[in-house]
Amino acid sequence: MSKALVLKFIGSSHRHCKRLKVNYTFLHALAFPNEQGFMQKLSTKPPNALYVEVVRVRHNLCHGNILEYVNTELGEEYAFFTPECCRELAFKLYEVSKGWAQNLGAFRRSLFNA
Repeated sequence: MSKALVLKFIGSSHRHCKRLKVNYTFLHALAFPNEQGFMQKLSTKPPNALYVEVVRVRHNLCHGNILEYVNTELGEEYAFFTPECCRELAFKLYEVSKGWAQNLGAFRRSLFNA
């Protein structure tokens, strides 16, 4: 994989994560807090692939699978979804993103200072 591809890497598809794992060690920065078996999940293959949390969340949100974020405090018949339902997820993603950016920055510095 080329260094340019790594520098363009913004998304979190399972395939891209697996390609990065082979070549670079900073990938662990994409792991959610308390996520178990991050690197082992990356080595699984379809049809029994296990997705790392950042990929699973991306798939669910992009494909409209929001049931795990629906608020049911008022009962099932009054369930609703608002952006506030993803507040905890947003905080987790923010922390993961900060770690990823720091690791990616260190990686880029190592490329240009080598």
